[in-house]
Amino acid sequence: MKKISLSLLLVVASCNLFGQYSAIGHRSESFNDASRSRTVTCEIYYPADASGNNVPVVSDTVHFPVLVFGHGFVMAYTSYATLRDSLVSRGYIMAFPTTETGFSPSHLEFGKDIAFVAEQIQSSNANAADPFYNRVATTTCVMGHSMGG
Repeated sequence: MKKISLSLLLVVASCNLFGQYSAIGHRSESFNDASRSRTVTCEIYYPADASGNNVPVVSDTVHFPVLVFGHGFVMAYTSYATLRDSLVSRGYIMAFPTTETGFSPSHLEFGKDIAFVAEQIQSSNANAADPFYNRVATTTCVMGHSMGG
């Protein structure tokens, strides 16, 4: 029984090792939402071959699911670095809209910003000039904390 349990543990542990990415890339983006006459800024993190700003997406041929995370009331997106690093290293593209900060944010506009960023990253998969071309999976999740949730 101990051999079976140990074997099962090793199989599960080895499966968890595959699909892990140690380097994280970062890009700052500004998307123009013409329908609202609004520029939506965001910080995007993704699996990369080397850590750094504006580095290429990892050279795997994998399509990465997208997570768009809304920050909490009067909180900076940097407060979620531990969560970000954990999820991106597991193969997710993670975007943080940086709009609606301060003491009088518009919750409605922030919700629209979160949805707009998700749409923009999804559309980047079909744009050959975009750094995320052919790297974005069709799966997207929007989530957040406090106001961003």
